[in-house]
Amino acid sequence: MTEGSGFDLSSLARLRPGIRRRRASTWDRTGGNQDSVFVAPGAEVVVARDEGPGSVTHLWFTLLTPNLYWGRDLVLRAWWDGESTPSVEAPLGDFFGAGNCLAAPYTSALLEVAPRDGASLHSWFPMPFAEGFRISVTNESALPVLGLYAYIDYESWPAADPTLGRFHAWWNRRRGPGIRPQGPGTYAPGINLTDHDNYPVLAARGPGHYVGTSLAIHSPEGGWYGEGDEMIFVDSQEWPPAIHGTGTEDYFGTAWGPSTPFHHPQYGQPLADRDDWAGFSSVYRFHAADPVMFEQSIRVSLEQGHANDRTDDYSSVAYWYQTGRREPLPPLPSIQDRRPPWPASWHAAATEVGDVFAAAMQRPEVLTNPDELGRFAVAAGHIARCAYRRDWAAVRQACEWLGGRATEVSAARPGARRPEGLRAVAGGEVPADVDEFLAGAVTAWVDSFDPEAAGTAEIVFGFRISADREHAWELRIADGRCTAARGSDSHQRLTLAMDPATFAQFTLGELDLWEAILRGDLRARGDGSIGLRLPALFPLCGPEIPGKAFPSEDSSE
Repeated sequence: MTEGSGFDLSSLARLRPGIRRRRASTWDRTGGNQDSVFVAPGAEVVVARDEGPGSVTHLWFTLLTPNLYWGRDLVLRAWWDGESTPSVEAPLGDFFGAGNCLAAPYTSALLEVAPRDGASLHSWFPMPFAEGFRISVTNESALPVLGLYAYIDYESWPAADPTLGRFHAWWNRRRGPGIRPQGPGTYAPGINLTDHDNYPVLAARGPGHYVGTSLAIHSPEGGWYGEGDEMIFVDSQEWPPAIHGTGTEDYFGTAWGPSTPFHHPQYGQPLADRDDWAGFSSVYRFHAADPVMFEQSIRVSLEQGHANDRTDDYSSVAYWYQTGRREPLPPLPSIQDRRPPWPASWHAAATEVGDVFAAAMQRPEVLTNPDELGRFAVAAGHIARCAYRRDWAAVRQACEWLGGRATEVSAARPGARRPEGLRAVAGGEVPADVDEFLAGAVTAWVDSFDPEAAGTAEIVFGFRISADREHAWELRIADGRCTAARGSDSHQRLTLAMDPATFAQFTLGELDLWEAILRGDLRARGDGSIGLRLPALFPLCGPEIPGKAFPSEDSSE
């Protein structure tokens, strides 16, 4: 074991004859670049399956969806050895430690949430099997997943190892009971000599060992939540438990009420909203180096505050190994009962996004036109990043853009010269020589650029002139100047992409959407200047758009 790393490197050099590395992924079977799968509302996608003995060694997911609740609405399930009920059943985000649909990047020995903006989800739990396995993701929401990307890395073995348990994961949620001591006078701490009212983390029967949990917390009232002790009962044990701790903060590796995010191999706090502990927090504790063994049963619980005197919303995923499970996992709550306890304004933004995309998916031209579908795919990625930063005004602006309510902004001076190629466009007709038209349009734009109108914006964008004829150009506005060039290789690939996954990939990978206008409608004005119809999402005139105001957020949220 490398000190402090949580990784056992002692067997790295040991050769393992007969073992083969495998990977199941969503790569494009046509040889193209659409390396993802579309997951319709209500659909289940089996991302990996195989027969025979072996072990899953790594899970990786990322996705593109307009659903801001994806962390709770998508469900990860896994079956080992042909079992009829899953051994893993948890909301996708929570499984990876991104509870309450709030991803916060962190690195640990067993789970990771990585940039960009918490979009890359990793698991390193070993998951052995003897007679095959199956892993699926189910979209239980009413919105599609435009692109689900997955790697499932596993090994095939020549023979099964009978000493290995099967990996399990279970999600639970409860609001604290808020028990207060009875009697007159000032408040006095309560007494708790049982786990009866504690928050249930895990209850399992059969031989195995418990290897940890991730916990998401929402505190509606603030104040320190971490006084509740952990209690772990092993086999037929009665009070006191085999393991009784000194407080939630201590169990998760912290001390003295921390409000700063941190992460270590075995424990951490990826998310900490506020110094007064109100709002959202997340913590994890893994027992990779100190698993809790049991032979008959185990019961793991947490007090929600001392003696369960808190009303915080707790949700957790417990991770453990066992053999001989004969009972199904407790049922997963309904999708509505899984939704996070967000403030009303956050829910309103998520609902608005859902309504815009639901309406778009009912329009045949969106589903059949790759340009339109690509626009919605790009917007979904942008919305996800804005939601990650909790920039709800930007989320609403994106909805305005997708709904066609864009703002027209022109930086052209009155009387700017009008190229010959624009005469036909003024009558609503695209000229035969599109290259001449574009060259004239871009030249006029550059010549008539007004740095005062552009302010201090630094923007790069490309555009296309029609669905069937692609002409990539690049305009750059920076340092008070406007320059133009035929599209760079990245812009050409971006604008020529004909499937939404590729369109989104080049956008997300090479251009930040705050600095990119992907769709512009060049047109001629009657005064001879060149106007550009820009989405309200990307105004050239600063943050305030005349005639349009977006509600400000309540700072208390």
